[in-house]
Amino acid sequence: AFIQDALSFPSGIGRGSSFDIDLEEKIGAIVSRQEKAVGITQIFAPVLDVTQDPRMGRQGETYGEDAYLAGKMGTAYTRGIQKNE
Repeated sequence: AFIQDALSFPSGIGRGSSFDIDLEEKIGAIVSRQEKAVGITQIFAPVLDVTQDPRMGRQGETYGEDAYLAGKMGTAYTRGIQKNE
């Protein structure tokens, strides 16, 4: 769905390559605020699967193949989402 004037962010794999935990928390807060503004009550993220096979159809949504990275980034994103409850 298209939401006019909404911010769009890179996929999880792109954000994971930054390993910018503070930025990931800010992104979670922005996503939460935008979705709440239009009445969306569920956020289907972050994707915490640890990808190990590029044939996985949803690989781009993951943070990558490192469990530590996925844990840190996923925690930060979740903290951001929870700021707007």
